Amino acid sequence: MTLQELEDAVRSLLDEGDVGGYFSSEEIRRWLNRAQYDIAQKANHLTDSVYMDTLDGEDRYVLPGDFIREFAVFFNGQKVEEITFEERNNKKEGYIIWRDMRELLVSPPLPDNRQIELEYYRKPERMEGDEDEPEVPEHYQDLLTLFALYRALQKDEKWEQSQVIYQEYAQGIQLMRQEYARGPRRNTVKVVRR
Repeated sequence: MTLQELEDAVRSLLDEGDVGGYFSSEEIRRWLNRAQYDIAQKANHLTDSVYMDTLDGEDRYVLPGDFIREFAVFFNGQKVEEITFEERNNKKEGYIIWRDMRELLVSPPLPDNRQIELEYYRKPERMEGDEDEPEVPEHYQDLLTLFALYRALQKDEKWEQSQVIYQEYAQGIQLMRQEYARGPRRNTVKVVRR
């Protein structure tokens, strides 16, 4: 569905019709985008990876702007574990995600010309244009309209109805979490030599 189709679906559920209504287009679209972000945080369905070249003695690397949380970190192809600050002070090999500073800290600092691979769960792209589509699998896109309906009912102070809708939304998120619980599927590249 497109952003316009999602907005129309929300208006239909609110029985507002095609000519607009009590809720502005901007408000409904903000709720739809918030739903997409909420789903990404809870369901862990959007993944990405980034490679960072190391600099001699450097132990801090900036996290990507769309970073939600890490799935795995590799130093030169070898998976490393998350460590505590105390373990870092004791020179244990590993990494720390320093969320406040939006940095990846490595321990010990790696020499030049090494590679850090960060596999992570990411934020979705914001939907803005009428034809933009959400980054939510098609069979879960009804969750977006449920979240927007929930917010509209809250704004209208229909607390009991909003809680019923939120419970349906939460159940959908739980199903999605179960589907994606295995973590991201690593893409493999097959090299064929001729």
